[in-house]
Amino acid sequence: MRLRILWLARTLPFPAVSGDRTYVTGYLKALAPLADITYMGIGNSDAQALADTALPLIRWKPVDCPLQPAPLSLMRSRPYVSARHSPRALVNAVRGELATRHYDWLVLDQYALGWVLEDLGAAVRAAGSHVLYFSHNHEAALAADTTRDFAGSGAKRLLLARNARLIAAMERNLVRRADLVSAISEDDAHALSALSAARRPIVLVPGIDLAAPKAPRSQKIASRRLVVVGSFHWVPKQINLTRFLADADAVARARHAAVDIIGEVPDGLRRTLSTQYPWVRFLGFVADLDATLAHYPMALNFEQTGGGFKLKNLTYIAAGVPIAALETSLTGVPQALAETMLVRRTAGELMAAALDALQTPQDLAQRAGRALDLVRQIYSWDRGAHLLLDHMRETHRATGRQATSPAPLLARSG
Repeated sequence: MRLRILWLARTLPFPAVSGDRTYVTGYLKALAPLADITYMGIGNSDAQALADTALPLIRWKPVDCPLQPAPLSLMRSRPYVSARHSPRALVNAVRGELATRHYDWLVLDQYALGWVLEDLGAAVRAAGSHVLYFSHNHEAALAADTTRDFAGSGAKRLLLARNARLIAAMERNLVRRADLVSAISEDDAHALSALSAARRPIVLVPGIDLAAPKAPRSQKIASRRLVVVGSFHWVPKQINLTRFLADADAVARARHAAVDIIGEVPDGLRRTLSTQYPWVRFLGFVADLDATLAHYPMALNFEQTGGGFKLKNLTYIAAGVPIAALETSLTGVPQALAETMLVRRTAGELMAAALDALQTPQDLAQRAGRALDLVRQIYSWDRGAHLLLDHMRETHRATGRQATSPAPLLARSG
């Protein structure tokens, strides 16, 4: 039974420069040979070119249109990100796709796609498609944490609190109305299952992409600088970054620490933090992340706000970089894997432990090797893809439907 799937998302997931895009593209790559997938989201010709090159088996249908204006999005009775990513052109394009081509499944990628059930509920019912809510976090908890930890203006805090209520409502509606729900970790699955007694989410852990075996890290390290990888346009990521740098500053200055931040940081925030913390360098986007990471002896993971699985842990491990992490950044990480990392409760303790660990490169190399062996056993895009398709097919059998997809094509762009 080869399923025909319409994957609906905010944008095309290229370039894959953030954890959510890494998660999506990992599963799309594993699913593409096994199902007939059409992907729709906001995107331009450049994003489509990247998508066609990276995943040619998928039928990419970007909608080239602007986002909803920010002021208008703030006034809508739905979460801000959902409002921004539901311009009329995209809504109409999805409605047209549902009317002209039958799909066995609609995948609503991330909570912001809750607008599909609100704006196109009748079209979805008429299409007769099953619905999968492909979640990335327990969004209500994440939004509540962000509001609690935000240290900016009172007016923005009020907006965050209102948005958190709207997010919780949209997430609850998605979990209750979808035929299947997926979660990125067992913790998230447990939290989401409380929103609907009808079903427990499928746990789709991330996978890991491994290149050829790497030389031991002790032979490749040319720098004693610590590294952090991330995209910091999202408010929770900015909270984590600013709080860690402030809390680690005293130890970093006393111990002459050096930390490089790889990834996109808003210009204003980058200028402020560069002035406040001269021991930090902001390198921005790098074209070959694995090659760049090969020069670092250790990575830091200091996320506190947000919960959810941190895909950057797998990025570091795949590149052979040992990890020093705050306890709060280990959501969804098995105990055996956590034991390969240096784990501390506070930013100051973490910075001190990481700097001390640089004195024992052989121990770091052993930690990285054990971590790589473990993730090979635990994290697989292919296993997750087969698990998801098994649940989709079982849902079809339970409802007496047959899959409608034709034989696969060699390419599905355009």
